Amino acid sequence: MARFLSDAHLWDELRKQSRATKSLVIVTAFLGSKPDTLLRLPKGALVIADLTEENVRRGSCSARGALRLLRRGVTVLQARALHAKIYLFDSKAVVSSANLSADSAERLTEAGVLLSGPEVAAVRAEVARIRRTGVALNEPILRKWAKLEPKRTRLTTASKSRHSPGSPLPEGGRVWLINAWNHDEPPEERKAKKQKTRDLSDTHSVDASRIAWFSDCGRGLFRRVHDSDWLVLWSQPGEGTRSKIGKIEGPYECLGPVDFGRSFGDGRYALPIVPRRLRAVVLTQKNVAALRKALGTREVRRDDRLVRPRTIRVLRRMLR
Repeated sequence: MARFLSDAHLWDELRKQSRATKSLVIVTAFLGSKPDTLLRLPKGALVIADLTEENVRRGSCSARGALRLLRRGVTVLQARALHAKIYLFDSKAVVSSANLSADSAERLTEAGVLLSGPEVAAVRAEVARIRRTGVALNEPILRKWAKLEPKRTRLTTASKSRHSPGSPLPEGGRVWLINAWNHDEPPEERKAKKQKTRDLSDTHSVDASRIAWFSDCGRGLFRRVHDSDWLVLWSQPGEGTRSKIGKIEGPYECLGPVDFGRSFGDGRYALPIVPRRLRAVVLTQKNVAALRKALGTREVRRDDRLVRPRTIRVLRRMLR
């Protein structure tokens, strides 16, 4: 069985599978400087990368990162001219565009496929073939290469990505600018959200602890906001900021609007959201002027709105 993993869900699935597996083999073209912080690495894990002196010098592969792996008991192999990206777990595999690097996890747009059942056999055979071509790297040689590594490495092969460094919003997709407020959450609503959070975590392969709720969104937003839409929240003055204008934070991805039923009153309609490259910015008059120009209005109303591409560009610059 195969399931496509979009950029929004790929790393959530990798983290989920790494927590559940007892064995893990990672085939990655390029290796980041802190790979041990990206996934849980079980005892006996193996990482195969195009880790050569040349790639370390140019900053596309990190000897420091490989040393961190060795010191955690992970075996590191060198496979020259490697460009595959494979994550092989106990009984599942992810074949994707994602390297084992922070750039891939936090900045770049990636995608992949989760495989289970008979399809994993072919992946396992290919990983075994790549493994046979690999050469084990030891600590002395990695310490030597680490001295050659640039202080600030660029662990991607592309000179530019769709997201400029630190840019949190996508080029495509629907983006909402939403007026945020505090919502008093009664115990029965909290209990219902807790159960729904578990369901959403399983359905979307997202860590339950990362799912938050935008409550009391109203029937209008409930009907208009779709699954996989992006949200930027505008908090009013006094809502956690000293600014007289407020702050914006985001982006969040919506997992689909939820109707809890009439008995929940104001809390009936809610949006489950997951932070994606989350940033928060206190607004200034200059920020607001830029938003006003992009929105084409004389005054930036704090009504909830689906924004246009030119406004997305302004929000992207603000949240960078």
